[in-house]
Amino acid sequence: MVSPFVIYFHGVLGLNLDWIQGSSVSTWTIQFFLPNLLEASKSNIIEVLETSDMNLIFAGILGFALGAFKIYQGRLRQNEAHT
Repeated sequence: MVSPFVIYFHGVLGLNLDWIQGSSVSTWTIQFFLPNLLEASKSNIIEVLETSDMNLIFAGILGFALGAFKIYQGRLRQNEAHT
């Protein structure tokens, strides 16, 4: 139930939050009313996973294609079915 609100909140009100936080007079309101507002930061683990995810996806697709090729090649040649 939180996700639709978060999308609306950051999509519509996020631009105004930057303006409010940028002002030295009203910056306390963000910290007081929205103490759970986080700054975007990336850990080293997330950076490693972001770079390796496409490699894993392509390796999975390649493994699937090689397995499917082996199975259907045997079926087309009328050999025993590979399991």
